Amino acid sequence: MRKLTTLIAAASLAQLLSIASAGAEIVVIVNSKNPVNSLNADQVEKLFLGKSSAFPDGAAAIPVDLPKGAEREQFYQKSTGKSPSQLRAYWSKQIFTGSGQPPKEAESVQEMVNLVGRNPNLIGYVDKAAVNNTVKPVFTLP
Repeated sequence: MRKLTTLIAAASLAQLLSIASAGAEIVVIVNSKNPVNSLNADQVEKLFLGKSSAFPDGAAAIPVDLPKGAEREQFYQKSTGKSPSQLRAYWSKQIFTGSGQPPKEAESVQEMVNLVGRNPNLIGYVDKAAVNNTVKPVFTLP
């Protein structure tokens, strides 16, 4: 009986966490000193799929991913229309053909903010609540 109660509690917690993360407002961030103040959906998609490697002003843009999880899935679903399996297939093809590599991965949201906050060439994404004065949002996912 105790195992069943624990299992039900764990399942309920997982469901609540997925609902909470699904409601997160994801923003694309750059360093606060980066001259770019806004990007459009097409620019974000191209940067994170490796189809573009520069900001609109011509400066190098290096995308960084969050660790695998709900926020990352939500980001890619909304910014590229790709599911996790479609994204894996896309990057497998890019790697196999020598056309590109997936973004490097931050270990956490805090590390993402720290990395982008220290390097004007990095671009990442986080929940809007994680934005601080070292980074600025340049796009909000719909």
